[in-house]
Amino acid sequence: MKSRFTITVLAGVFLLAESRAERSLIDAYQPTSLLGTEGEGDPLGTGEWIAATIVSRPVIIGGAFPESPVRAVSLPHKIAGATEGYPEESNLIVIVGGDVHAEWGQTEDQIIADFSKAKVPENLGVTLIQVMKITAVCMEKTLGTQHEKPIKIKWLAPEGVSLTDAKLPTEIRKTGEQAGAGQPATALQLKSEGKEKPQPESERRSR
Repeated sequence: MKSRFTITVLAGVFLLAESRAERSLIDAYQPTSLLGTEGEGDPLGTGEWIAATIVSRPVIIGGAFPESPVRAVSLPHKIAGATEGYPEESNLIVIVGGDVHAEWGQTEDQIIADFSKAKVPENLGVTLIQVMKITAVCMEKTLGTQHEKPIKIKWLAPEGVSLTDAKLPTEIRKTGEQAGAGQPATALQLKSEGKEKPQPESERRSR
């Protein structure tokens, strides 16, 4: 009986240690609404300043790749320090009702970016296509470029919304593959009338 108890305890300790070993802290990039602020962002690097930006936040994830980091991109997020009256939710994926998750595959992994039931609030200040494009940038930045297998992206849009001209990426780029010309600017600027808009600062990523 004593030996069985010892074995059970040791097994529990081993499983606990293994579980902890699989957990890691990452920077999860999220498409973030600027509704309720006086700021604007250029998250797509197109020079078009909109009520959205890209924000990184530390998230503890499990060992599953790419499922865990992809899920981290769409986690709910209320900005810390928000005052009374500030929106309860800032993650654009959550706000519009999108569902972004990944599925492991033997030869390639797949991200399902399901926005088929998405609804954009009237005063959000961004379109659904813009939300989807910013989501793509966030997934690429979160996953990095070191993955061994291809990671395909399947986009789903609401009925009546065409993605033909949206130019959404169908795969997360790997190391050595050329990125697009537009680079997202995560710096913000205050809205002001009659003043020239300041140039975005260089993107910073905390380690």
